Amino acid sequence: MSTQELLQVSGRQTQMMEVRVLQNSPKQAKWIFAGVWVCALAFISMLQPVQQAISAGVQTIRGTVDTELPAAAALADNTANPTVPGVAAFLMCYDGATWDRCQGGLTDTDDGTVSGSQVPSLSLPLNYVYDGTNWVRQRLTSGVEDAAETAGGALQMMGSVRRDTLANSAGTSGENATVNTTAEGAVWMTPAASTNGGASGYRYISAGATEDEHAIKASAGTLYSITATNTNAAVRYIKCEDDTAANTAPGTDTPELGLAIPGATTGAGITFSFPVGWSFTNALTCWLVTGAADSDVAEVAANEIMVFYSYK
Repeated sequence: MSTQELLQVSGRQTQMMEVRVLQNSPKQAKWIFAGVWVCALAFISMLQPVQQAISAGVQTIRGTVDTELPAAAALADNTANPTVPGVAAFLMCYDGATWDRCQGGLTDTDDGTVSGSQVPSLSLPLNYVYDGTNWVRQRLTSGVEDAAETAGGALQMMGSVRRDTLANSAGTSGENATVNTTAEGAVWMTPAASTNGGASGYRYISAGATEDEHAIKASAGTLYSITATNTNAAVRYIKCEDDTAANTAPGTDTPELGLAIPGATTGAGITFSFPVGWSFTNALTCWLVTGAADSDVAEVAANEIMVFYSYK
């Protein structure tokens, strides 16, 4: 663009402007002020009063600029509602129907909860996730302890790697690893000994009285194994019931569990394991007798039967 096509503007703090239209400048010439292009003719028509002087082929127009903006003022807290145009931006908050000025008073706490009204200084972002079709707001993905399940509620999902043949995970101790599942969806696990956890144990030696009734546990639990030895030449029997000792009546009640213990004077016995445990809901009480019938109450001899239970 040549100098003959320019519209020159110089601004002053007194809000007086000098506009010089160079000779042979076209009517559609534009002038620039504060980085914004504006039609020169429209701007000139806003200058009142207008003084014109023509000199040496240059037209000079002078006048007072009405910007419709208030005098400059510093922003401050607790500023009253604006009643005039302002250069500063006013943050607006949506209440679901209309846009209102954001209010103060919102506070956050150490535990992450938020209370009060909306406040410009605290931002509450919403996370969105893609469901394959749309972007939707992310819902709570963790449950609340002892809370009832609700239809359509979100659950925390855990991913795994399918491994039809168990293999070592990559990396070394202390690094992140994957959970491995079989083709049927079962989790690969390897039992490992630990100083914590494990089953509890209970040992009993026959006394030869009151059917040798004995309580292993007085509340609900799980029985994992029974190991019993017998030094009598004849077979002996161990029977168990899902009940407390006070409510158990050998020979009258029907036991939930019964096992034969092989006999030998040099010692014989059995070990019976429950692969996933045998659960009892009330308590676990067992007794020892010489006969297989549920009604048998014949006593075994003292010290001839030794039993060990592993339970939890």
